[in-house]
Amino acid sequence: MIIGHFVADPDGNRFQGELGFPFPAALVLIEPTVKIKEGGPDCLVLTHSEAGHPYDIGAAWHRTSRDGKPYLSVKLDSPLLTEPVNCALFGQPGGPYRLVWSRDDRKPD
Repeated sequence: MIIGHFVADPDGNRFQGELGFPFPAALVLIEPTVKIKEGGPDCLVLTHSEAGHPYDIGAAWHRTSRDGKPYLSVKLDSPLLTEPVNCALFGQPGGPYRLVWSRDDRKPD
């Protein structure tokens, strides 16, 4: 399920787009961050209030798919959500990027 559409800056380091869920029609920025510790996020996911104040709504990590394609593993979170939303940002340089969510259908052990 596609829950957002994004475009990358010319360097491919920052992304700007819009979410349809869980933050309807929110302008969202995915910005690189300075890693403070090993395993920490590579990027922050931010939105802004009407007054222009930034709010963290998630984090993202660089990953590589099984077939060797790079993507961002994104975790969105908010007090309005019962649990974080895990998704992935896929696309191609110079082209559109899509934020895709899929339900975890794995059965518990």
